[in-house]
Amino acid sequence: MSDRTAFLAWVAVLWVGTFLGAALGAPPDPLTQLYVLVPGLLLALPLAYWLSYRDGMERLRDR
Repeated sequence: MSDRTAFLAWVAVLWVGTFLGAALGAPPDPLTQLYVLVPGLLLALPLAYWLSYRDGMERLRDR
């Protein structure tokens, strides 16, 4: 799998996890869910970059 494909796959997985976390973990108020969702989506991009381009998974396995 190429690095770009891995990056897009990680972004998709992290975004789905963020949506599920905001839907299940936040109160049913839409504004509060946005307060949880937006930072999660923004943090998913650098985390996906670290996992796919900076060998993040290998570093986690070595621990």
